[in-house]
Amino acid sequence: MANSYGQLGILAQDRGDYDDAEPLYRRALDINERLGNQPGMAQTYHQLGILAQQRGDYDDAEPLYRRALDISERIGDQVRMAASYHQLGMLAQQRGDYDTAERLYCRSLDIKERIGNQPGMSKSYHHLGRLAQDRQDYDTAEPLYRRALDIAERIGDQAGTATSYHQLGVLAQLRGDYDTAEPLYRRALEIFERIGHQAGTATSYANLSSFSEATGNLDQAVAYRVRALAIQLRIGTATAGDLRPLAGLRRQLGRDRFLAAVASRLDKQSASNLMELLDQHEKPDAGN
Repeated sequence: MANSYGQLGILAQDRGDYDDAEPLYRRALDINERLGNQPGMAQTYHQLGILAQQRGDYDDAEPLYRRALDISERIGDQVRMAASYHQLGMLAQQRGDYDTAERLYCRSLDIKERIGNQPGMSKSYHHLGRLAQDRQDYDTAEPLYRRALDIAERIGDQAGTATSYHQLGVLAQLRGDYDTAEPLYRRALEIFERIGHQAGTATSYANLSSFSEATGNLDQAVAYRVRALAIQLRIGTATAGDLRPLAGLRRQLGRDRFLAAVASRLDKQSASNLMELLDQHEKPDAGN
């Protein structure tokens, strides 16, 4: 029962249904704690940490990861230890502590290579690529992404494959190579949509919006950004920061042209609601 609840939680989380995932994880954790199932407890704490991290609740995520790591080290679970080190590395990277992040990623990768964990290795190479990209070391980032992609394709990891294509697109755009970037974004989007990965689909639309804006196609940029926001609102990950790009596009296009672009994706009432949201967002006292 605990395993089933946990897997249903993972499925919901992979689809971006975070509000559905959490109670499933909590049911799994309750059973595992009642039974004294240490590996199951570590797994569930880890997944709850990922869920908190994906929602941007970093202060909630870290103690969950450390609790999972503590259990895993105590029982000698190498796979879970590597996963916890990796997620703690992601937290450090998101907080801007790149040196700590690299150390944690490498510690995780060392364990994964030692035990032959191919999916985990792909993930580690990908995030080391992200770290290099954040440091603007693009020449180091690309081969790391391609190594991650090679493993993901070889083992049939579609979400990992899509994520690698997406990041290679980001890297190409950062280099100003727009002809290379667009097909990579579209390839990632096609995979995310096919497997029902809502969070990945939203991210792909958001990046296609940024790409369209960078190449001067502002109407298309609005359409993509609206699709991204609609998904983010549906899965509960939208923040005030997700309105900022749309507000910027409205200023560039003017209200009438912006509304026309929005109307190509939304019904009249939804378009009106979005305009009101943007008006509230741009008030001087709207905050962050």
